[in-house]
Amino acid sequence: SATYGERLSAASSACGATKPSRKIFEEALARSHTRPEEAVHVGDSYEEDFLGAHPLGISPLLLDRNGDHPAAGRVPSHARIQSLVELRERLGA
Repeated sequence: SATYGERLSAASSACGATKPSRKIFEEALARSHTRPEEAVHVGDSYEEDFLGAHPLGISPLLLDRNGDHPAAGRVPSHARIQSLVELRERLGA
């Protein structure tokens, strides 16, 4: 399975779907040989990233760089980060 620091790209053209379609998240899981409960998806779009990953059992993190994302009130504080440095700290990497 993928580890912190590995980059994975599931291009929409390769799987015929775009976020928030399940298909693109499933493709990323398959390519990384990762189970949903092992995965974290980070993105700055509540609708495409957070709501796309969550139903599959992937832990979504909303990237809220300035602490003022319009969806911040709908996302628990433990599911928001302000930087990728914070992601690294949370994952213990």
